Amino acid sequence: MNRKIHEKVANHIDTMLGIDAEIAVWDQSAQLPHSLREAYDSALITLLGKPFVLLFGNYPEEVTPSALEKHLEWIENNFGLRSIYAAETLERYNRKRLIERRIPFVVPGNQLYLPDLGIDLREHLKNARKQKSKLGPSAQAITLTYLLERLGVHPFTATDLSKEFGYAKMSMSRAI
Repeated sequence: MNRKIHEKVANHIDTMLGIDAEIAVWDQSAQLPHSLREAYDSALITLLGKPFVLLFGNYPEEVTPSALEKHLEWIENNFGLRSIYAAETLERYNRKRLIERRIPFVVPGNQLYLPDLGIDLREHLKNARKQKSKLGPSAQAITLTYLLERLGVHPFTATDLSKEFGYAKMSMSRAI
């Protein structure tokens, strides 16, 4: 049993969902075919009272989503338990394929995809645009000129302002 990855998975679930993930030795793992016992480290994980088999690949190369799907189906058909695949990292294309196939997986510190529980959480967040509290130079030029009544009250365009102040049209458009 790979305690290091299990701790990472449990901590990630606790951090993301605020629930305790109980991870224990899966007593029935000895009944797995030799190929699956060699390919994966398995444990029993309980989330919100629902048991799952947690599988972590024993080899550095990623298992293909189609092979993983077959392995998970075999476990579900023979033990009546859904499985969750755990990985330290996943290639983007494999992550997409796992989601398309609705294969539950967790990448500690990055993503938690558990369709059985209606969960798809990702750590990649776009930075929110910060609101500027100060006027830029082009906006200051327009404001001061307007206040000094050099622009008058007639409508003006970014093109007119770019000619008046020597700024690019895009700068004037943003300033307006």
